[in-house]
Amino acid sequence: MLYQKLKEYREINNLTQEDLANKLNVSRSAVAKWEQQKGLPSKASLNDISNLLNININDLLEEDEPVKVIDNIVVISNKKRNKLIIIFSSIIFFLVIYLSVFSLINKINIFILFNNNKLNSELIDEIISPDGKIYLKVYNEYEGKTLTNKGSLKGYRIEVSGDYSGISYNSGSIYKGVYFSCDSRFYIEEFISINLDKNWLEIIDFKTNGSTNLMLYLSHGIANHYNLEYDMTYEKATFEFLEWSSEVNSALIKYQVNDINRTINGYCWWTPYSFEVQGIKEF
Repeated sequence: MLYQKLKEYREINNLTQEDLANKLNVSRSAVAKWEQQKGLPSKASLNDISNLLNININDLLEEDEPVKVIDNIVVISNKKRNKLIIIFSSIIFFLVIYLSVFSLINKINIFILFNNNKLNSELIDEIISPDGKIYLKVYNEYEGKTLTNKGSLKGYRIEVSGDYSGISYNSGSIYKGVYFSCDSRFYIEEFISINLDKNWLEIIDFKTNGSTNLMLYLSHGIANHYNLEYDMTYEKATFEFLEWSSEVNSALIKYQVNDINRTINGYCWWTPYSFEVQGIKEF
């Protein structure tokens, strides 16, 4: 057998395992494994052994051993190759998993970032005109939505459908209400301006498709009635919608004016057809 004859011819040549290993450029443990039948030399090492010990390879092997040795070497080689394939395949597999997870995380981050910057809506009011032909839906608009809260309020929008259609946006404002006139031509939109911290009124005319700052006309009428400066009245006065009158199609408005010397509180009527402030009554 190879392991027996290798040891025999090594000792005949007065070589230790260390000496043989050095001459073959292998480790001493490799030679020891060959002689203990725990391993096989490669084909190249067999050639080197036969040359070094001045013997024929067949002198080291039994009659059928050359085939066995070669087969075992091939098996060992195949095992090494298969091991490398497994290692390489594992690296590729984990690399693909890593890239897939990284791509997924990146997409999630982009999705979160996109949705955080995207406005999200919440329906807060639905109004139908008195004649039943105009429909309004009011939505609060939020930005920076998270899993635990809807985000920060950026304003609101009103969607109009029915005989008229359209969308209006009011950023930087807090919605309070929409109030149709009795003939369904107008509605007053009431909101709080966040920047000015002030109640605000606007009048919308469906016939002309126009929007007017109702505060201008109310301030002008109140300033004339009390002989006040218009600019001061517009800046200092606050107005609040109370109701529409079905008889005169006018809006009842509550006002407060902080003059230099006093605070004036009262009611007045305002009609969208004449834009006049009438029936001022202080309380």
